[in-house]
Amino acid sequence: MALLTRKTRYETMVQHESESNRAFFPERPDDMVSGLEEGAFKKHSWTSGETKRAGFCRLDSLHEVSFEDVNMWSDHGYAAFGLRIDSRKVPGRLIKSEMDKVIKAWKLEHDVKSVPHVVRSELRQQIMEDLFSRATPVPKMVEIAVDFRRQRVLISGASKNDLDDVRRMLARHLNMWTTRSCVVDEMKDTWTKASPTTVFSHIVRKSIEDGLNVDIDGIGNLKVVLGTRVQLMDAQGQDITLVISGESNARDCADALDKKMSPVQARFIFAVDGDEMFFHVIAQTDDMNLHEVETPPSGGETLMEQITVKMMLLERAETLWRAAIEKAVDQVQDTLLEGAIA
Repeated sequence: MALLTRKTRYETMVQHESESNRAFFPERPDDMVSGLEEGAFKKHSWTSGETKRAGFCRLDSLHEVSFEDVNMWSDHGYAAFGLRIDSRKVPGRLIKSEMDKVIKAWKLEHDVKSVPHVVRSELRQQIMEDLFSRATPVPKMVEIAVDFRRQRVLISGASKNDLDDVRRMLARHLNMWTTRSCVVDEMKDTWTKASPTTVFSHIVRKSIEDGLNVDIDGIGNLKVVLGTRVQLMDAQGQDITLVISGESNARDCADALDKKMSPVQARFIFAVDGDEMFFHVIAQTDDMNLHEVETPPSGGETLMEQITVKMMLLERAETLWRAAIEKAVDQVQDTLLEGAIA
């Protein structure tokens, strides 16, 4: 299950108002039942031009679409469900082959050397309708978890197009408007002390040299993952990619960051209770966003128990990352102060 084994993407609420209603974040699972039932996946005949269909389902099965029993899909302040997306596709090569065959037959039938554009369009439409009517829909599930207390939506197993479908369905049926989360939004005051670029540079240097040593409740040692690709953009908009394979590469990356190059993204590793947790971080001019996290396998007997453990690990990831930033800011300030005194 992607929500338990793959990278998890953060989404957070957007304060959105329309003429008819306001966006809201549900306080408990019961607030979501009617919307999930309304947007549940429904089986019916496909129309000729329909290539994709989406609807909510339970995580335990693509075919389970009842949400009346909230205990089946929620626990300890969290909820989890899926968005089933069925799509029908026809290979382009098959369409071309059928078109060539039909056009050749039409030319022979009408004793002409070319086919008028209008006729060609009609023939193509007929072929597309026929091929799609015989195409078997392929189902997939995007997994969604909701943290009621922190007003977070976590999404796993989604492509860019899938994310658009998730946002559209959440807004349409649950009136929940989300966008990619900035975990450190509430730390805006921090950036008056040191810029995100400077802080990120410091974290890269320290994590390569001896670890940032963020210690919370006896755990914590942040390090950049060797072999990670750090992506930068200079003032002229040119992309630069550095591969961190050793200390010298890390210094090159930090030197580039000191020259105000941005944005930057990299992977960090954090030891949590002996397991490894991966962070995918984006540093921009006004924030440092923890937007994807990989966690160790979740324990628990039931699916919801496993998801609850996963959500708690993600919450810990946020806490550790904030602590890493705050410690780096303090260290940067100390360095600047020492320089000023010298």
